[in-house]
Amino acid sequence: MDRKAWIVIALCCLGLYLNLNFSRKNAEAVKEQEREALVEKEAAQRKEGGSPAAPATGEADTAGSESSVEEAKILETDPVLEEKTFKLSSGDAVFTFTNFGGGIKRAEMSGQFAVQDKENLVSLNESESEPIGRLTNGVDQYLDLVYAHVEGWDTDTSISFVGKTREGLQITKTWTVEKQEDRGASSKDEGASFRLRLNLEFENTGEGSLNLQDYGLFAGSAAPLWEGEWDRHITLFYQKDGDYKKRRVIKFKKGKKPHFKEDAGVLGYAGVSNQFF
Repeated sequence: MDRKAWIVIALCCLGLYLNLNFSRKNAEAVKEQEREALVEKEAAQRKEGGSPAAPATGEADTAGSESSVEEAKILETDPVLEEKTFKLSSGDAVFTFTNFGGGIKRAEMSGQFAVQDKENLVSLNESESEPIGRLTNGVDQYLDLVYAHVEGWDTDTSISFVGKTREGLQITKTWTVEKQEDRGASSKDEGASFRLRLNLEFENTGEGSLNLQDYGLFAGSAAPLWEGEWDRHITLFYQKDGDYKKRRVIKFKKGKKPHFKEDAGVLGYAGVSNQFF
């Protein structure tokens, strides 16, 4: 390659460099002009009263903040139903009632200690989540109702609850300790202080009809009184049309037994027993 060729190549490289440098400076100048124009536009807008977009964003943020505060207040003031318990003592037993179902949550026998336990008393219905006397509207289906304790109706031996369903059925429960009656000169009904009488009243204030056959009562669970208790001595007994009937459950080796259903006719009484109680 001769000298002329090298001179031409050098001139081409120099021209390319100058062109790139000029283009870069020209682009920077254009960007600078655009920035200056934008600054002048913003200054003019502020002088005229400011951009309407900025306050709108602030108002939206404020509204969102106020909405969040209101939602928090609603959550804080939302009422939560709490269980309340009340006690009724007969001297020989202490009955603890609950407003959840208006029944007996548990019953402790005074002076009667649990099996192989010298500190804790015999407590009925201790292991159940439902109170004795809670209304049912099907097998293992309980009426979900919170009762109000009517303190003005209470006496030294009774306690009352009132509840009302959404359908307008008003239910009144009054639990009363039975009175001890003399059975003779040297004998009294010592078991009376362990028994409660339930007076149950229904008042239909709604427009729909009421069928009492749809309702039942949860009987609760007992507690062992002797360390030799066996679960196979379980018996259901009832009085049907004046006759005493019973049904025994001997063993559970084949799993859970089906629910026992029978038309009781004219029912005098019904109950369950387990060996000694």
